[in-house]
Amino acid sequence: MTNPTPPTSQTPDPTPTDGEGLAQRLIEQVNALQKRIDKAERRIRIERALADAQAADVQAAADEIEHDDGGATDPDITSIVRRLKRQKPGLFKSPSDAAAGSPANITSFPQGQRPEPHLTILREKARQGDRASLLLYLRARRDKA
Repeated sequence: MTNPTPPTSQTPDPTPTDGEGLAQRLIEQVNALQKRIDKAERRIRIERALADAQAADVQAAADEIEHDDGGATDPDITSIVRRLKRQKPGLFKSPSDAAAGSPANITSFPQGQRPEPHLTILREKARQGDRASLLLYLRARRDKA
């Protein structure tokens, strides 16, 4: 007589059940998403600090910071920006460059032309930093010239 093949045993599978595996994958996805959110929030804080420090190219300066620190979680971003400004001043506007591009330096109309009242109001709003008014003022001034 031949030996019949032994019945396969129903030993428990060492891998997690479908529900446990799904839960583990979801936890990993949540952790990965949280890391991406943290990285994006840090990038935003860096870009705001660079804009406040009057970086000439905010994106390039932010890339430089992220490249240098390797994505460290240093909470004091202002000190990082100050260090970058000392190390690479070419990434930042000089005080004269910053003042030249500010809305406060809008000149009056050419001599002999009186500005219309609505243009005077737009010019004042533009001096206060209202970007929409600045654009309207410049467009009206261009059309008038």
